Amino acid sequence: MLEYATTHDDPNGALSRWVLDAARRANSDDGRLYARVSEAGGDYTVSLYSDAARTQLVARGSITGDSGDVILTEQNSSGLSGSMRLRNATALDAVVDAFYADDDDLTALQKEVASFLINGEFAGRPGFAEPLARAKRVMDALLNARYPQGWRADSLAPLAEPASRYALFFIYDYLSTRADDAAAQLAAHWRREARLALPRVRLSLAGEATTPFVPRIQRS
Repeated sequence: MLEYATTHDDPNGALSRWVLDAARRANSDDGRLYARVSEAGGDYTVSLYSDAARTQLVARGSITGDSGDVILTEQNSSGLSGSMRLRNATALDAVVDAFYADDDDLTALQKEVASFLINGEFAGRPGFAEPLARAKRVMDALLNARYPQGWRADSLAPLAEPASRYALFFIYDYLSTRADDAAAQLAAHWRREARLALPRVRLSLAGEATTPFVPRIQRS
């Protein structure tokens, strides 16, 4: 399974292998979720919230013991579900960056992509979760090369523009059967659009505005 979610505030690596389906802006904080691990009688519960105050519960799951796979089921009709893995867990609060762009971002750019969903799925996962996860991986690789380890954006919303375009690239690349077909041409188009969008990204880290993809001139 593609590892794509980024977990903050988890120094011992207790939370991993996130697979989150139907994650949208409506059930998250622009792609960010707030996790809480709690323990009672030897059972560990993972709760996901859409707000930093952890009042809007969107998914929850439990296991017996501090290690194992947790199935997350939607709460409060959020639509969000999935799974994750606990390892030597303790009670903690963590932050999970699940996506930078969602299905609505893609259809806002190109309505026609909705017709590629077969029984609500694309490439074996609900909605466009797979290409969106791959888009996040690309963005993370680019950002990790520019920011120190453990960087955290104050808001993920500025990353939606390039991430949605990278996701469209992955969709059409998946549908392409040869180098000169229409899907291949659209894939090339959206990859160019993604690269053009990168210099427009303006992120805030700990209140400091940065433009990670704008070259800096070094004066000697």
